[in-house]
Amino acid sequence: MKDEDLPPLKEQAANLFGALKDILANSLKMNKVIASDDLIKKRLDVCVQCENYIAEKKRCKSCGCYLNKKVLLMGVECPLKKWKILEGKDNE
Repeated sequence: MKDEDLPPLKEQAANLFGALKDILANSLKMNKVIASDDLIKKRLDVCVQCENYIAEKKRCKSCGCYLNKKVLLMGVECPLKKWKILEGKDNE
């Protein structure tokens, strides 16, 4: 994996801080920070099939996130909206 495969560091930092804001807002609203095991598995399944998944680093080319960590957290989204199909009871 080359650094040019990922968004610029400034964009990765903005994505990280945006995700932290969403996690905090979600945890205050729902009192839940960690996703269910079922939702984690479903999210990761979507990610590993995506053309933007960098398998050797477990990162996303679109947002630059480490997906093995991002899939664990409630209140975060796939930047390509690919997790929208998973919305439902597990995302609440």
